[in-house]
Amino acid sequence: MATVMDELRSQWANPGDILSLLLLIYGDIVQKAIAQLIGYRIHICRDRNLGLSIAPVAFSFGWAAYGFSNLLSAVGDMNLMPTSDCPSLLVNCSNGFVRENQSWVLGRLLRDHEIRFNVDARSKDEGGRAESIRIDTLNPLPVSRPTCDFVWRLGWVTLLAQWTQEKWSGLQLKCDKVTCLTRDNEHLHIMVFIGARGSWDLECLATRASVPRPDTGCISLLLAILWTCLLISISGLTEHTWFLVGIGGIGMLQNIFAAGTPRKPGASDFHITRFSHAPTTIGRLEDYEDDMDCKVHLEEEPENLADIALWASEKPPPVSQTSHCISRIRRRSAADINNRNEIIYAVGVHGALIELEKWVPTAGLAMSQIFFPAGLKYNNEAIRDNVHKKFWQRAYHTKSVRKRAEEKRRAEEETQAPMEV
Repeated sequence: MATVMDELRSQWANPGDILSLLLLIYGDIVQKAIAQLIGYRIHICRDRNLGLSIAPVAFSFGWAAYGFSNLLSAVGDMNLMPTSDCPSLLVNCSNGFVRENQSWVLGRLLRDHEIRFNVDARSKDEGGRAESIRIDTLNPLPVSRPTCDFVWRLGWVTLLAQWTQEKWSGLQLKCDKVTCLTRDNEHLHIMVFIGARGSWDLECLATRASVPRPDTGCISLLLAILWTCLLISISGLTEHTWFLVGIGGIGMLQNIFAAGTPRKPGASDFHITRFSHAPTTIGRLEDYEDDMDCKVHLEEEPENLADIALWASEKPPPVSQTSHCISRIRRRSAADINNRNEIIYAVGVHGALIELEKWVPTAGLAMSQIFFPAGLKYNNEAIRDNVHKKFWQRAYHTKSVRKRAEEKRRAEEETQAPMEV
């Protein structure tokens, strides 16, 4: 009669039932690994519109569970991509409209950006940098194709075509649009995208709306049947089962690495360059002296910006005045620095948003309602310090002129120096 030790020795020599159990757990990791890596196409003919979507997700424990959850999604809400695991907001800077981001790829873009560029909120007494916020202004390039990185090259498997359609379910821009991506007013990062024609419409992408393919349900059912056959087959194995455990374990490590590791934006088909004039703005926790009052002579502002309004309306002033107009659009709180890759340091969150508004009109206004909720129009009660009230009164009063001038400047830059892809 077999003893307990004999049974344990036999189980550890050739684990049997445990394989069936392992295949029924960790399905969510498999789904996230596919979501991270799907999208790269291999073209098998000259037609660039036809291609085979490849995702390097290795066989591992959890595939059987994923097969059934995938079938449920295919016949239920018809969405194969997971919802975003990085709660965030996308703000249209033209009208201040805020959308809750539903896109997996946008959420991961923000999460990976936060990991790469750490904000040190510790005080200087504690050895930190006393930073309160970091704002990165970026120029998305026209849509092309995802970049193959190290994570992508770890394995190969062919997947459903609907995955690619869901991952990039947005449209491409037909005109310029400025949007901001952030978590909320308790977090420390803002990504500002100055979108141009041909780049992703991030506002559309954030809604995560896609049209289900009619063949998705049938393919998902077939995959579920095949995984069931694998479960039945594994249950009958009595020898050399450690080989299958080893294969599944190695695959699980690859799945975890693919699902969780940060990647560069290009790997998710976000090809971006840094805004050359003000790529990064960092707010620091510093003391400053407030103004005595918040009075601003708004009736003088249109007159002060008359030459800029004339230039932006395609009736340019004399050439000698043009550079003077541009310099007045962006009044810097510190001395100008010639290096275009500079980091602009400001005092606190409000100071950083002020610098953002100087360089990207309406972006600072739109984000002020996120970090200091007040609505799109000027709200005196929502802003505490007089020095900030003065700026935001001017900003609200002159936003249309400054926005037109900035749009014209970008158009002239694109004409003079075509964008490189």
